[in-house]
Parts: sequence; structure tokens; C-alpha cells
Amino acid sequence: MKKNALYRIRQIALPRKAGDRFIGPGWFRVECRIAMFFWREVGACSSLDEARSFIRANAMHRRIARIPPRLIDRFGPDGKEI
Repeated sequence: MKKNALYRIRQIALPRKAGDRFIGPGWFRVECRIAMFFWREVGACSSLDEARSFIRANAMHRRIARIPPRLIDRFGPDGKEI
């Protein structure tokens, strides 16, 4: 079974304004797969190294978000500890 890539980096030739900063020509678009044939832009970076570190940080954030919170104590409907 073939494993599809979750992220991709595309180099865009035209300059762009991303938020409050200007990205010159040759910027890199980081995209995340949302369905079999559909990609969504998750970041705009000015260098390839910045795009790679963005993917690492985003992947780590997604892994941490999947970790369930630790259960400390249980309380009943009357508010007392079980």
C-alpha cells in the first residue's frame, strides 16, 4: 500500500504579501493534504530551510495535540471526590 505525503513544498515565482510581511519572488508555499486530491496552504516561507522547519514544527504540534490529557481525580455529581 502506497503512503501519500502529508505535506508538500512548492516554490512560487511571483512575489506576495503574507499577513503583514512581504515575501519576494521565489518564495516557498507549504501545503498540507486535506483529502486525496486537495491541498491547503498552511505556511508561506522565504527560504527552503524555513519551510522545512515549519513542517517539523507543524508535525510536532499535531502529534502533541493527539496526546490525551492526564486524569488527575474524578468527582461525582455532588462535587465530592470519588
